[in-house]
Amino acid sequence: MLLQAIDIYKSYPSGKMRLDILKGLNLEVHKGKILVIIGASGAGKSTLLNLLGTLDKTDEGEILFEGKTLSRLNGKRLTKFRNETLGFIFQFHHLLPEFSALENVLLPALIGRRKGREVIKSAELLLEEVGLIQRKNHKPGQLSCGEAQRIAIVRALINNPALVLADEPTGNLDGQTANEVFSLLQKLTKERNQTLIMVTHNEELAKKGDRILRLVDGKAIPIKS
Repeated sequence: MLLQAIDIYKSYPSGKMRLDILKGLNLEVHKGKILVIIGASGAGKSTLLNLLGTLDKTDEGEILFEGKTLSRLNGKRLTKFRNETLGFIFQFHHLLPEFSALENVLLPALIGRRKGREVIKSAELLLEEVGLIQRKNHKPGQLSCGEAQRIAIVRALINNPALVLADEPTGNLDGQTANEVFSLLQKLTKERNQTLIMVTHNEELAKKGDRILRLVDGKAIPIKS
């Protein structure tokens, strides 16, 4: 077991009321597997991913990583955990426009104070694996949407995280490119025995996951186990 969410509640202010998003949600994530989370817009998919990624805090309930309660981490310990253990991929690539593809990939490593030729070589090997080594000196504005998202995937993997969290990573791409990007993400994480949690509206892509959960009324319903 890599990750557990136990009886999670989360709500947000909405005018004079509070909008309940997650209502006693439970889930388990096993090492080396791909878990896909689907659901209607507003069901709480991104909210859940933010909680699992320690980008937000639960109102109630606990999230455990390898049996350790994440709510006990704060400050530098939480930042260190997030940098070393988690990789994030979003619908929009969020590459920094003033930096080259290679420099964007290296950012998480530099934040984690990993420097030197070895880290650069790791980044170049990943770029080669996704077919973009020849684009390493190009800036984001010179890349296609599919190329930019592949760079974002490499950036998420540069610190060899145990868990990769992907929020609609193909949502901004056309059908063929979406399939290519997901297949690449699936291949890279499987090869490295990494765990992937992906949120998507694309139910055809969702079928390629090892497990599928659908968010309904604030809870996670197994569709494929």
